[in-house]
Amino acid sequence: MFQQDSDGRASEFPVKELMTPKMVSAPHNSPGEILMGEDFFGLGKTSEGLAKLAAVVKDWWSEWREPRRIAQVAAARATEFRIVSASMEDAGLPPVKAAYVDGKVSLESGNLSSLPEELRPLVLERTISRLVSSEVRRQLNLETVVFNAAQILKDEESVSAEELDSDWMARFFRIAEDLNNEQMRLLWGRLLAGEVKRTGSYSLRTLDVLRNMSQHEAEIFARVGRFAIKGPPEQAFLLNQGQFLEQAAGIKVKDLLLLREVNIISPSDVMYVTKFTPAVPCRLFTCGSTAIVVEVKAGKTLEIRLPAIAYTMVGGQLLELLDKNQADINYVERFAHSFKEAGVAAVRFGPVLEELGDEVRVGDLEEIQREGLSE
Repeated sequence: MFQQDSDGRASEFPVKELMTPKMVSAPHNSPGEILMGEDFFGLGKTSEGLAKLAAVVKDWWSEWREPRRIAQVAAARATEFRIVSASMEDAGLPPVKAAYVDGKVSLESGNLSSLPEELRPLVLERTISRLVSSEVRRQLNLETVVFNAAQILKDEESVSAEELDSDWMARFFRIAEDLNNEQMRLLWGRLLAGEVKRTGSYSLRTLDVLRNMSQHEAEIFARVGRFAIKGPPEQAFLLNQGQFLEQAAGIKVKDLLLLREVNIISPSDVMYVTKFTPAVPCRLFTCGSTAIVVEVKAGKTLEIRLPAIAYTMVGGQLLELLDKNQADINYVERFAHSFKEAGVAAVRFGPVLEELGDEVRVGDLEEIQREGLSE
């Protein structure tokens, strides 16, 4: 758990490159095809993950896709022309009213009569063309995001049985349709895959924070995220000790203030508190793809407090979108030294082989021997 640090210190942090999801974009020549046929995503295989994603998309698509297709074609129902009329009004153009009369489209020109007669069909044509182009682009954005999620889930056989929340899906797809940046479509594909695997992984607040995050903010978040440590009970924090992070990675105070402002890390510094008992003689921490196991002597009770900067719930959820790279060994050693100074018996580290929900499978562990670390 965390406790507030009385002196309210702020620390600084570093890191080297922006970590982005390694996924494949949807083929440019097959938009729309990924959502058709028995092979729902055109991947030539099925899995539990793909089955759940297909169910999510199909259920939502049936409610969402038809109105979008109406806007794209702009020739089937009176709704299309109400959209045209409203869009023209928003653009400061004379509005147009439209309706179906005896199965045919009837236009009421209204203020359109103020335009020369030869310009009226041109204005209507350009408006419809703009709407169609906009909706086609949105549809392609959505299908690319879904395809990216499918690439992640194609071999996933362990997914939660709980259905995705309808409000969550509506918010997600409203955001996803306007993602024109390829890296953001990859990132949101990873987010959707994570929610399919474990429903409730990402809150509505997390969707909004990520949607509003700038490229600069995302780069700072990713660089600092390399040093995020996760410990029981599912809490993420940065070790706020000495000047290591500032000197090694060059993260300035203003960068941390920015992450506080966007609700990624907590407003104030805290103390991370963990307790060892005869019943719980060891604790597992992870930093990227590195596992750190801390052990006390059998039968010993020990409470340890470490100065830390805590991630918010939103920040902790967004950390799951970053690539899991091997932790900085000097940072791991500093973390281990903090425990050894408090009297633990051993600190060992090794690779994380697999994470299944709350369970972590680790490889061979190596004990950390180094004692004296410079500030």
